[in-house]
Amino acid sequence: EELLRKRPPPEVTFAEVEDTVEDIDRAGLIASFLREMYMEREEVPPRILVPTAPADQEVLQEWTGVDATRIALFLRGPQNEWRERLERRAEELGLLGKSVYLLPPVLEKDLIGAAQEADIGLIPYKADLPSYRFACPNKLSQYLHAGLAILANRIPYVEEVVAHGQAGLCYDVDQAGSFIRTVGALTSDRRSVERFRRNALEFARREYSWERYEAALLALVEAGR
Repeated sequence: EELLRKRPPPEVTFAEVEDTVEDIDRAGLIASFLREMYMEREEVPPRILVPTAPADQEVLQEWTGVDATRIALFLRGPQNEWRERLERRAEELGLLGKSVYLLPPVLEKDLIGAAQEADIGLIPYKADLPSYRFACPNKLSQYLHAGLAILANRIPYVEEVVAHGQAGLCYDVDQAGSFIRTVGALTSDRRSVERFRRNALEFARREYSWERYEAALLALVEAGR
């Protein structure tokens, strides 16, 4: 309830969100929060959505260098120790309720619909572990099918898909300032964000789906019997 009473910077408004209210209402999860947040503002900043895992405190630390008047970060995940640590850290950094917001968790079946509340989906997997370096994150598929622009750290498969679908931008977590510069590129060019969103949804429907490969995969299963 405390977060619902807090609003982002003065330049933000709900006016430009009206076209997406139908999607927000369909998700039916944080509509009242978003309406309160963007009420009586002149410009709606892009909204980045990231799961509380694998998001880590490094993302929040980097976020201190982002222009908080131009973009907002939403964290979503189950109520657990990981989420609580992120919430505490966001508060310590003075970000909570200003440019960083925690959203209630949703059921797995609602993840794509709920993601449509955002503009950009953040995939911050680092390459320090093989399981991350060679990952094909579920969030990549969910964000594409939700029609979100993708902002991702450069791990091989994710970078390849983002480039192939022309669906977003990648940064290099090992290069100082790369994350902030890439976020800045998105906030300074809203037309590119909208183009990435359209490309993401088109790519998901055309190619990045189970239906696209269902016949071939089932044929392989049958051939192996």
